[in-house]
Amino acid sequence: TTEALLTHVAGAERAAHSRFLANTHELSVLRLHIEARVKEAALLMSEKTTASLLLHTSEDIVSQLRSCLVSQASKWEIERQQFVKDNQNFADENQVNADVALRSIETLREDVRQEQEGMLSAQR
Repeated sequence: TTEALLTHVAGAERAAHSRFLANTHELSVLRLHIEARVKEAALLMSEKTTASLLLHTSEDIVSQLRSCLVSQASKWEIERQQFVKDNQNFADENQVNADVALRSIETLREDVRQEQEGMLSAQR
């Protein structure tokens, strides 16, 4: 009976040791799964952070572009107004020159007419 008891205890020890090894293996597998999930979570957090940074960066770029476009549009409007003013001044100057030229032509016509009348009078 002692021998049977020792055999039984030895069998129980072997079974306990087998269960211990199985549990250890199962714990190792679980640890690997947990590590993989932690890495996935870290990657997702990193991707989320990167996406958030990209979003903020793109919003900043859009804001800067909008600001540049508004500034450029303002400059173009000032240039356009100056162009209109310069063209109006040029048109006014051309009108004055045209008026002077017309008066000169009229004066010359009058001079020619008077000269012709003088020549006709001299011929009579």
